[in-house]
Formats: sequence, C-alpha cells, structure tokens
Amino acid sequence: MLATREKNIFRIVAEVGNNRPRILKYWVRTMLPDGPAVTFRKITIQGTSRSTAIAQAVEVSHKIFCLCDMTCVVDYEMINNSFTKLAEAGTGVFASATNVATKRIAMCRIQSRTCLGRKRGAMVTTKTLTLITVVSFVFVCSTSVLRAAPPPGSKWKPIPELTDEFEGKKLDAKKWHDHDPGWKGREPGYFSTNNVAVSNGMLHLTARVENLKDIPKGYHTFTTAAVKNKNLVKYGYFEIKCRPMKSKASSAFWFYHSTKESWTEIDVFEICGVGDKWKNVYHMNAHVFHTPTEKNHFDKAGKWKAPFNYTDDYHVYALEWNKEVIKWWVDGKVVRELKNTHWHQPLYMIFDSETFPDWFGLPDKADLPSTFSIDYVRSWSRVE
Repeated sequence: MLATREKNIFRIVAEVGNNRPRILKYWVRTMLPDGPAVTFRKITIQGTSRSTAIAQAVEVSHKIFCLCDMTCVVDYEMINNSFTKLAEAGTGVFASATNVATKRIAMCRIQSRTCLGRKRGAMVTTKTLTLITVVSFVFVCSTSVLRAAPPPGSKWKPIPELTDEFEGKKLDAKKWHDHDPGWKGREPGYFSTNNVAVSNGMLHLTARVENLKDIPKGYHTFTTAAVKNKNLVKYGYFEIKCRPMKSKASSAFWFYHSTKESWTEIDVFEICGVGDKWKNVYHMNAHVFHTPTEKNHFDKAGKWKAPFNYTDDYHVYALEWNKEVIKWWVDGKVVRELKNTHWHQPLYMIFDSETFPDWFGLPDKADLPSTFSIDYVRSWSRVE
C-alpha cells in the first residue's frame, strides 16, 4: 500500500514500458494549496497488460484518497518510454509501495474505515511526444479519516532533517542516533543499539528479555531501544504513523533538551500496550525541569482514552507546537490543548521504549520480545 497520504490533490505519473510483462512506474505528486508541488520517487509494479497497469494505478490512488480528509482529484498520465520532464527533483519525503494488487475500485477499506470511490467523470486527450492519455477521476469519501498533513489555516514548509519514511536497510546516520547519547535508559531496561532496526519501510524499536555483559550497574533483565534526532527544533507540526508494542515496556514519542540554563520536555505520547488500566490510555505531558525563571520541576500532564487498542493497528499521532499553544492530535483530531507558557527552548526529537517499574510495572517476560513500529515521521514548520 502506498505510504503517501498528503494534502488534497494527488497526481500519479505513470510510465508503461514496451517490454512484457509491462512495467508500471509512477510518481506521487502532491500539490500544496499554498506552496510548491512535492514529487516523490518512483515505484515499480509488474503488470501483465496496459489495462492491468492502469487498474493498479487507480487502486493505489484510491487507497491514497481513502487516507485523505478531503475530496481528491487524481490525474493519470500514461507515459510511453520517456518520463524525464515529469520526474524532476522535488522536495519533501519519499513514498513507497509494495505488492499492490489489482482490485475493483468500487470500495476499499483502510485503517478500519471504509471509503467509497465514485467515478465522477473521465477525460481522455491525446498529446504529442511522450504523453499518451490523461484520465481524471474525482473520489468522494464517505467519512472523515486520518490526517496526514499539517493543520489547515497556515502555510507550512517541510523540515527534511526531521522527516523520514525509513526506506532502505538501516537508519539514516545523517539524521539519527541509534541510541540516546546522553542516557542509557530507564533502569532496569538498557538502551541497546541491537534493538533498533529499519526494514520493510519502517523503523522498529524492540524490547527484550536480555542480560548484557559490561553494562552499567542497575541495568539488567531487559533491553529496550532509543532513536534520537541529531537536529534541534523549535515549533512546528510533527507527525508519525505507528503501532506501539504490546508490552508494559513503553512506546514513546517525545522532545527534550537539557542545558545548564534550561531543561524542558514535551511528551507527545507514552503508551503502555497491555493491561486494562493502561492499554487505551494516551499519556501526554509537558515538563519544566529548570529555566532561568523556574528552579523547581513541574509538569502539565494529560490523558485521553482511545476508542481502540493502540497495539491493534497503525494510527497517526502528531504534535502541533507554537509560541502560543501546544496541541496533541490523534487521527486528525485534537485530543488536548495547552497554553504554551514555558516551552520555547529548541528540543531534540526522540522515539524510545522504557521500563517503568513504578508506573506501568515491569514487563511480563512472556510479552517479550515486542516491537514499536513507526511507518514514517513527517515534520513541518509554519511559514510566518
């Protein structure tokens, strides 16, 4: 399934080769309402005929649409051989797709939400050079679905250094540490780099029952994982699509930075994936440990109970942070809002799993290993 789900207009640029079986190569191009187009890299799908290739493109774009909260216009440009002009370099994050099957376009089911695609009309034109046909479809969705873009009402630009689709076979070392350089984990769980992996277009953080040799005193029995971005950021909209692990070892997405002058933290979420008391609870927080004007630690904690189990499926979680307000988003809805009184320090983004013996309790060994999987992280800053 195509991982890109952005904005409200999508273009699939497709090349059908002359070889048999035919190869469909396409790009997803999002047209930002108030900004430049964003071109994503090509994806290849096998097709036995031209009609099959077109059907696959239709199916893929329908799935994209089903993850959008607006009506989407999708253009199919069937290209013969040359695609140079249409594959110009763009900005933004990459997309990927694997094993997209040819199915009927009548209905698809994404994230347990059903969207109905209706062909509003089609236009076929003939152009010279490489362009063969352009077919336009408009799809209408029957329900509100996942947000995968910054909130409307402002102009936004991507933050590439805080954006990753986790393609390839390893973590991008230009952007990420595969550990936390300033912390070894919450005892007794030790952050092990062996528990960080990138595969199948996702980042995976795993907790295990494990005793490692030559680690600091206090760490034993469990190993966990941490991934920390190498770039500081202040304000923006930060979104991930993920599935937390099914364990009392936490799954967490947060921001922090500690200096002699200031130490603040914003927790997008800390999730315990098991136990009737915890499994549906979304824990959010904002900490002040010290600043030039605050000498004592305090926090502003909040909770939200979800109508689903976090570990059953992938959902979209986001933080909107500006100088006036901090908002927590889940699947396109604001679940908490906090006036920003103290959180104006540039922070680092981090994903991790920790043991909390005094909060969630230690993990049940029978639940491990368990994995926190992140499909993507996408970040934007507001254009003032």
